Amino acid sequence: RRNVDDLWAKNSTGVEKFWLTMSKERFLFLLRLLRFNDKITRDETKSEDKPAPIRQLFNSFVATRLVDLQRFMNSCQHLGAGAHSGNTSLRNPTSME
Repeated sequence: RRNVDDLWAKNSTGVEKFWLTMSKERFLFLLRLLRFNDKITRDETKSEDKPAPIRQLFNSFVATRLVDLQRFMNSCQHLGAGAHSGNTSLRNPTSME
């Protein structure tokens, strides 16, 4: 476990991903607001399935990223099709035409 201040330290001891992503104040604000479990079923759920409190959020995040990845892959296939079929206006500067 690390202290939040340590994560945002910019003296090579911190974690660059943290302070590049958001300010420490924003992180603390979000941390105060987020709740991932139900107080009534917390003990029962924890004993059966430890990642259960964040599963719904995680699955939603993954599903969104998969949709984004599929869109990206489709756009890459579209771009690649023209380049491979020779349908391009670019010429090789070293060709002797």
